Amino acid sequence: MLVLIALWSWSLWDALASNGGWSLSSRIAGGVTLVVLLAMTTLSSMTILVREGEVEWWCGAGWPRGRVLLGGLVDASATRSSLWQGWGIYLTAAGWGWNARALNAVRLRTAGTGSVLLGTDRPQELLDAIARARWAGAD
Repeated sequence: MLVLIALWSWSLWDALASNGGWSLSSRIAGGVTLVVLLAMTTLSSMTILVREGEVEWWCGAGWPRGRVLLGGLVDASATRSSLWQGWGIYLTAAGWGWNARALNAVRLRTAGTGSVLLGTDRPQELLDAIARARWAGAD
């Protein structure tokens, strides 16, 4: 938000100094604002769904998305993401992180692809759902 305020202040100052009009600063401020609004809309929420055979998740209206097959799952554990990792989709040393407004998370470790960190407000419920789905698939 501070970046947007600074950009629009610069744009306003530039417009006043050059007798109005759409200057380069106005175009830059408008473009950055659109990108920030798109990112905020896309990453404003995340849905995690556990169903037979897989854990699937997606941001916003369904994109971007990811999934882990339960058959390849080695371990699932509760953890916390750090504040410096932030929110959104990011690469960590252990694998990908997906987070929308939560510091609590569940780490899914797979045999072939490393691990995925899924931010959630209710990690124990997610772990329980994964355990139930794994047991149902074992029958």
